[in-house]
Amino acid sequence: MHKLLKDTGSLYLHCDPTMSHYVKVILDVIFGERFFKNEIIWKRMTSSGFKGKKDFGTSHDVILRYAKSKKFTYNLHFAL
Repeated sequence: MHKLLKDTGSLYLHCDPTMSHYVKVILDVIFGERFFKNEIIWKRMTSSGFKGKKDFGTSHDVILRYAKSKKFTYNLHFAL
């Protein structure tokens, strides 16, 4: 993906919280740590994997955002 992006491009990678820390390390190597822009937590309406009184359910996913260069484009979105 890094090779396919324009210099103004960004990558948004959506993954579950069990792998996000591993994926972030790999993307830091590919894009460079300084081009990490955000970790976005995507809250689900319901949790999955609930195991009763012995464990918490998984209630979110992670979106990692990287830019290819300092010239990246960001379009602000507004929810109405």
